[in-house]
Amino acid sequence: SIDNISSFGFNEDEIKNLLQIYKKNKNSVEALYSLGLINFKVKNYKKAKELFLKVYELDGKYQKDNVCSSLGDIYLLVDKNPQEALKYFNECLKEEKDNELIQVKIGVCYELMNQTEEALAHYKNSYELNNEFPASIFHIGSIYDKNNREDAIKWFEMAYEKEKENVEYLRKYGDILVRSKHKDQIQKGILILEKGLEFFT
Repeated sequence: SIDNISSFGFNEDEIKNLLQIYKKNKNSVEALYSLGLINFKVKNYKKAKELFLKVYELDGKYQKDNVCSSLGDIYLLVDKNPQEALKYFNECLKEEKDNELIQVKIGVCYELMNQTEEALAHYKNSYELNNEFPASIFHIGSIYDKNNREDAIKWFEMAYEKEKENVEYLRKYGDILVRSKHKDQIQKGILILEKGLEFFT
């Protein structure tokens, strides 16, 4: 069942209308797409994936950016399948070459596939598109954290300064500082991690 549908911009009449259209024509890309969005928003990802895949099969150009982005998110975050997610994010990139978020998502896929150089290239592409985008800054830091601590500190600090209430950014920045050999960095890291505890108290 779909609960609280009106809070996502759909009311019961709209849902009934979509279902009627779908029952009359199970190949209606408009109905399939809208029902896919609804299921995605209420976190029924299995059904959303089924509906979006049907849309893509019937008409690969219909709402392509949203369909492919949603499929990529489901494969990456729910199914833990970065290879399949990458296929759909790359389709998005064909339509939106200047989309910094898609560049980051592609980078995440490559990083999970242990293709570090490819991942870093896409994170840097994202940063070049928008050097104020915290996600690309943070992920560049995560790559450098593997073998270049000083550069990682610089990037994690930049991400933290842009979003000080982001717990992941705070934790990573504080953690890398406390692993430092420099007393002042260790002390700073402890203070940052202590600040992070405030979010959970």
